[in-house]
Amino acid sequence: MNILLIGYGRMGKLIEQTAQAAGDRVVCAMDLDNLDQLAAMDKTADVILDFSNPSAFALVEAYVRRTGTPPAFRHHGLQCRPARPPARPGGLCPGAA
Repeated sequence: MNILLIGYGRMGKLIEQTAQAAGDRVVCAMDLDNLDQLAAMDKTADVILDFSNPSAFALVEAYVRRTGTPPAFRHHGLQCRPARPPARPGGLCPGAA
């Protein structure tokens, strides 16, 4: 699987090592200092793994909508409060599937 990795700190580097050990490939690793380049990129991967922070969400979301690349998000510090009681234990952010 080809992975576009957003967030290249300790966790991003661990994800890259784990992906490579599993036979997958990180085709591009981006961080907050070069994330603006995402706006000019075509679809380059099978999935986006976003382990950055909430400030990156809008740029990554725009890329996902434009290219159709499936995302997996894990933002540190992002807090969601459901608009209504959760449908299942743990709840979901509003609009999440």
